[in-house]
Amino acid sequence: MPSGTAGNVVTIAGYPPEDVTLQPPDGSVPIRLPPGAPAYLVFQDLIIDCVNTTVAECIYLSNGANHNRFFQLEVTRLTNFGVAYSDFGQTT
Repeated sequence: MPSGTAGNVVTIAGYPPEDVTLQPPDGSVPIRLPPGAPAYLVFQDLIIDCVNTTVAECIYLSNGANHNRFFQLEVTRLTNFGVAYSDFGQTT
């Protein structure tokens, strides 16, 4: 996915009034933004359901992920963290 820009963000959103659920397979992080990931992304009106996965987090942001926004997300049925931030710059 390409990056957006300050004046032209890329939005990934559900379409009201529909419920949009992201339910990844085991071993996958639904939203993962490591160093070098696209910037100026908006995630909005989504249900992140981690029932099938054994990873530690459902949303992962690392050093270098920047200018991204999250609105009205529901993060549910996970094994550990809903959202994890790292300043170590790990890509895996």
